[in-house]
Amino acid sequence: MKKIIFLAMLVGLSGCKENETGLQKNVINTGFDKCKNYLSTSLKSPSSLNVNEATVLIQNPNVEDVSNVFGNIIVKDGKIGELTRDDKVRFREMLVVISYEAQNSFGVYLGGTYQCQYLFELKNDEQSPKPLNTYLIKLKSDGEDINLGMHIPITDFTGSNINLNKKIKRVIGTSESKFTTLDEKMYDEIIKQKEYKDQEIEAERIRKSWDEMG
Repeated sequence: MKKIIFLAMLVGLSGCKENETGLQKNVINTGFDKCKNYLSTSLKSPSSLNVNEATVLIQNPNVEDVSNVFGNIIVKDGKIGELTRDDKVRFREMLVVISYEAQNSFGVYLGGTYQCQYLFELKNDEQSPKPLNTYLIKLKSDGEDINLGMHIPITDFTGSNINLNKKIKRVIGTSESKFTTLDEKMYDEIIKQKEYKDQEIEAERIRKSWDEMG
């Protein structure tokens, strides 16, 4: 009996992970669910939404996105913080791409593509992120940027952790979850980005002070 329970627990645990990426399925499902909700609220007729399929890509992010979200947290006195290095902190991007059809204001069904870009942090041996280390950072509709105005933290992974949503047809992983030399290079680039932004902020402060004096 104990052996049966143990085997059932192993099957249950392995069933939580997506095979291609090692991410927990609730991470992927939550990303899809939230993206679908944003898409729905953007439509003239939300009830007419028909999702054809979705693709999820896990990849290395660009340095500007990482710097914007995490730069002030991990860079201390012009260096990557000691705790960040000790924890082998690295960053990955999850891109959810939804192909859909919906009615426009004239009641005509039109096809489109909607994208949601998430950025998450991994530490030590983590393969899958924790909720508050995951942010929605960009939306695109048919390739056109939608200004979010802020980076939105994901407070909880509410999607199923058993099966992926049937509309998710492909999950593609192009980056490893473990720390690599690319992550070390990312550290160097984040420091440069932070220095550049700090210089821009200082230059703007000086310009404003001159304007006030004038």
